[in-house]
Amino acid sequence: MVLTTNKWKVPPVSPIVANLFMEHFEEVAISTAPNPPKFWGRFVDDTSVIQRKDKIEEFTTHINNINSAIKFTIERETEGKLPMLDTMIHRRPDGTLYATVYRKPTHTDLYLNFTSHHPLQHKIGVVRTLTDRANVIVTEESDKTLEIEHIHNALSTCGYPDWLFHVSKEKRSKRTPSNQTRVMRRGTVSIPYIKGISETLMRLYRSKGIQCQFKPINTIRRNLVAPKDKIKKLERSGTVYHIPCADCPATYVGDSERPLSARLQEHKRPSNVSSPVVQHVAKQKHKINWDNVKVLDQDSDWFSRGVREAIQIRRQRTSCRKQRQHFGTESSGKTLIRGTMSLRVCTVLVGFIFFLTANQVNGAFHPADCYYTITNGGDYRGNLSVTEGGLTCQPWNTQSPHRHPYTHAAFPQSGLEQNFCRNPDGKNRPWCYTTDPSVRFEYCNVSHCEFQFHQYNGYFYKYVTDPKLTFEDANDYCQAEGGFLTSAHSAEENDFIWTVAEPNGGWIGMTVTNTRVFTWEDSTPVDYKQFHPGEPRYALGVSCIALWRNKGGNWDDISCFSVTNFVCKKLFDKCLSGIVSCPAGFFCDNAPGEFSCYCDFGTYRDGEVCKDFHACPQGWARLEGSCFREFTGARYSYADARGHCARQGARLAAVTNSSTYRFVANYTHTAEDVWIGLQYEPGHGAFQASNGVAMATDPGWGLWDLDLWNETSGCGYLVHGNENNATIHTFNVSNCDVERHYICEISLTQTDDCSPDPCVHAVSCEDQWAGFICHCQPGWVGERCDIDVDECLSSPCENNASCNNNLGSYECDCPVGYTGRFCSDATRGTPGWVIALAVILPLIVLAALACIIIAALKRKKRRKGVSPAVSRRASGEKKNNANGMPMVGTK
Repeated sequence: MVLTTNKWKVPPVSPIVANLFMEHFEEVAISTAPNPPKFWGRFVDDTSVIQRKDKIEEFTTHINNINSAIKFTIERETEGKLPMLDTMIHRRPDGTLYATVYRKPTHTDLYLNFTSHHPLQHKIGVVRTLTDRANVIVTEESDKTLEIEHIHNALSTCGYPDWLFHVSKEKRSKRTPSNQTRVMRRGTVSIPYIKGISETLMRLYRSKGIQCQFKPINTIRRNLVAPKDKIKKLERSGTVYHIPCADCPATYVGDSERPLSARLQEHKRPSNVSSPVVQHVAKQKHKINWDNVKVLDQDSDWFSRGVREAIQIRRQRTSCRKQRQHFGTESSGKTLIRGTMSLRVCTVLVGFIFFLTANQVNGAFHPADCYYTITNGGDYRGNLSVTEGGLTCQPWNTQSPHRHPYTHAAFPQSGLEQNFCRNPDGKNRPWCYTTDPSVRFEYCNVSHCEFQFHQYNGYFYKYVTDPKLTFEDANDYCQAEGGFLTSAHSAEENDFIWTVAEPNGGWIGMTVTNTRVFTWEDSTPVDYKQFHPGEPRYALGVSCIALWRNKGGNWDDISCFSVTNFVCKKLFDKCLSGIVSCPAGFFCDNAPGEFSCYCDFGTYRDGEVCKDFHACPQGWARLEGSCFREFTGARYSYADARGHCARQGARLAAVTNSSTYRFVANYTHTAEDVWIGLQYEPGHGAFQASNGVAMATDPGWGLWDLDLWNETSGCGYLVHGNENNATIHTFNVSNCDVERHYICEISLTQTDDCSPDPCVHAVSCEDQWAGFICHCQPGWVGERCDIDVDECLSSPCENNASCNNNLGSYECDCPVGYTGRFCSDATRGTPGWVIALAVILPLIVLAALACIIIAALKRKKRRKGVSPAVSRRASGEKKNNANGMPMVGTK
């Protein structure tokens, strides 16, 4: 059983005290219990306990009577299973226990998409975290294999390539203290993530022993902020601003922690001769365009604002030397970094900003607008959206005017986000569906690329001599082609790369630090090196590796800012290579490293043939417009059974009327219970069938055995039983994680799955080839957008405000002194006595300090001004006093 308490809504400083309290509580509870439990294990406020069944109530009463401030609730095992956090504890008939990973019924297996704009380390962390959890929690090897396979399938759906799983596994197995080069950490910095730039900064920081973390530039919370009055430009504080000249291209960039209006008034005063703006007006006799003053950036921190100002200055100038077209800067001579800014650091900064500008403005490394014949254009990612007949392409994610299976959700690796020409089936050349209802599809007029990839051992290699690029730019070029700068993992592979790149060589995808840490850009393990004798030299900072010219494939470490040729490497796709092919009528799913053959829209697979929807496949039984099949091999949970049906082009059987019920009951041959397409969520008051039909809990037909059902969320199954020597089948509901056989259904008639609308709280419903997709409103998730998101779990409220979750939204209960949606804005109506006290207290302190200082100075001056006679007289008085004479004093 699991004991849970809800008494832990405490300030952040309290967990240590709370843990001490619980340790004392546990000691008292167990030592004084009349029947102590066999096992007691706690994590925060959840406790797993093993106790005799007949003693559970007695033990619960005992622990609830120890302290009136803390009460426990109980969750007992069901069918030999008990969830504890992310662990499912199983009890065998002999009493032994084993564990698997537990997922809630609402779990969707949706993780960070591999194609998203996030650092690669975050995506590797997703793989490692899930696999580590499986290795730690799961106790049986067979269950561990199934869990790893489940993780692999779920992440593959999110676009994760196979090599990432192998790399993560190998790196985990090689992480021992003996083979790790340890670098003393000197601190941690957090920088915005900009692909291609942030990685370079991370390597520079890492070479100095500084850990680097990435933070996103755009977040939902930042973009969807609470509406409030916008602060006027001239009232902003902590700004980096830009003042242009009205008569020439000269500009001034400065920063100010005060309101911008006050700083501009200083620039306008003719007497302020130290201002570069005033100097420019006096010398050139020009006018300043005060109406076009711009706020370029904003930061309340002095150091950060200085760095932002330096960046904006570099955007106005293209070198480190002062130009005539710039007024100067207010922070000339300001030390932005401890010590002086060296020419190299300045050059690197300008290079980074120039690179960012080139990518944003000029688009220097966009994928080529041509395709490779060896792939039939399957990897074409150009922006052509018109067919060779002049027709506009239909967006891939729409089903009008032509219905089709090629959506971005179904084929995330095929570049189907918009209406550009693509080749998702790998045949002939790039094409698209047209917006003309009378023309289903046409090919696009995309030219062939001049050079080809070279194929070796499951990978493509490409040698690029034009353009010659720096290491980072070359790696970005390779990523635009779907790969990375090449890695080498054997002498044979390195020899092949040299045959491609000889005699001039060029960049390969390795970097090395002066602490001798080697890294491949594609995150594969460093298990092979081929350096020229005397190399590498381990220069200061980070060096990049290249094939040495005319040295037979040996490597050399050189400056990463050198410009040279390079070799790209990407995974070899079996579908696009022509080595494998699907039968006629099929299309090939070009998932990385593997392939699957699917039937086109409006057909189903029957062996090696795609047939029209007019007959059932072999082994399936037909009823009206559907085909049914019972699967009695492996047993699966409800979600896994549904996924297996989907791979057959089917769904779990939708038993929504009496004729289907009688057919399925007579068709079922197994003597075990089987899953059907039926789910229940509390609050709906009805079951949801797999075809989107809502069904009452007792529709008036069939046999429903719901005596043990407590109207919690669950999944429906068909119960096999016997009554009066006759086989009967009844409906029941249980936990969706129970593993059973199942019945799948193929619909022979394609219908609009969005009619009637199956989505509860959705913006729209998108009809798919085999099902539908609900696009949920903010605050709702789930397959049907029927699960409320608890926004309070992400702690959106600031300044210790309490968060109240509502249906589809949340509210922050602000403490005194704060307001706004997130309680982040200080209230303006501060009480007068608070303001008065805040002003008077510092004045009193200053006055007291002044009095003390003045008194001390007077005392010191009085001592220095005493005459010798007075001193002798004073000493004589002391002697008299020592002889018993009374002291004499004067005022």
